[in-house]
Amino acid sequence: SYNNIPVPGFDGATNTYDIVLDYGTTDIPVLTWTLSDPNASAEATDLSAFPGASTVTVTAEDGTTENIYTINFSVSATMSSDATLKEIRINGELLPGFDPSVYEYQYALPFGTTGPAVISAVANSLVATVSYSQPGSATSLGGVTVTAQNGTESQYAIFFSINPYIYTVGWETASLPFDGWSTENTIISTNFGTEPITNHGDFPGVYAFRFICGKAASGSVSGSLTTSMYPKSGVLKFWLYVQLPDGNEGMTISKHVKGATDPVVVATLSAAEMASANWKEFSFNINETDSTRIIFTSSLTLDGTTSIWIDDVSLKGMVSTGIFGNRMDEANILIYPNPVSDYLNIQIFEQGFDNLEIYNLFGVRVHSRKITDSNISLDVSEYDKGIYIITFTGDNKRYSTRIIKL
Repeated sequence: SYNNIPVPGFDGATNTYDIVLDYGTTDIPVLTWTLSDPNASAEATDLSAFPGASTVTVTAEDGTTENIYTINFSVSATMSSDATLKEIRINGELLPGFDPSVYEYQYALPFGTTGPAVISAVANSLVATVSYSQPGSATSLGGVTVTAQNGTESQYAIFFSINPYIYTVGWETASLPFDGWSTENTIISTNFGTEPITNHGDFPGVYAFRFICGKAASGSVSGSLTTSMYPKSGVLKFWLYVQLPDGNEGMTISKHVKGATDPVVVATLSAAEMASANWKEFSFNINETDSTRIIFTSSLTLDGTTSIWIDDVSLKGMVSTGIFGNRMDEANILIYPNPVSDYLNIQIFEQGFDNLEIYNLFGVRVHSRKITDSNISLDVSEYDKGIYIITFTGDNKRYSTRIIKL
């Protein structure tokens, strides 16, 4: 490594490397290394001026065998134009799917988040500078501006929202998805014996959750799946399939609110209600502000062959916010062209929007007007290049989307 930067493409069997340092570099690079054999030794000889070569001489344990690595350093004759990032982190975690050439990202914070996220980033070039526009709330815009050595700028935008789901479970492994969940008389499997589980629902995972019959002295047998307690539980959804039905199967969904003595039945599904040749989706309102656990309880014939499967379980929270949640077709607003270089055309097909505002990446309002016509043409030719947020508001309405100025 030089200056704690790994030598690109280093291979112990290759002895010579050429590295071009950033324009304006004057400090001699500091070399560090790791020996393959801890009993060997190594010594560096630094270059005295640019261009020049630094070497590392490795001496084997026998004190005679030597291997010399040479790094030829030169300094770029032009300023770096690299205004890209190596990584972006949200609250210390790497931004999923980051690509230096992609400049816009959507990021959903966990349900229940109340404060804004913190963005951090690392530039690809050591001589580039990084500045931030931190989001002002959990559902706002944040950004990173990278300025290259020659003044070239790039802007990365992260549009924050809050995940409407408390949890989503597609069973990607043969285990319970979260701490605090428990089960009895169940199996998590990838197939119905000899047949694979068919696709259904929206959440990834090749496994599904199976309620089976157990052993009891008499009567029917119950299997159960109990979740942890979660506050602000809204809508529960899941997919269900009955394998080899005998007409006696049933499923009860209950909720147990913190502090309550007993669970309360939300729904009881009969064999007729569950009957289907394919997977069937069910949805029930939980609507509890206090911490609540969900309990699935099956009823199956003793020593029978029937199994009840559930998969793609989700629980939506009671509160769901985010200024970027609407879709264009929901708002009935047409905006074109986008990207735009001169005139931005807007057609509003739905009544109730009274105000229009445009904000730049740093949250500064650059335009504001009352909406008095359903057809609007805005001259944006003098706007700086970059990403802008255009927002329409009215009585109990809000719609925001992005525009790119070329």
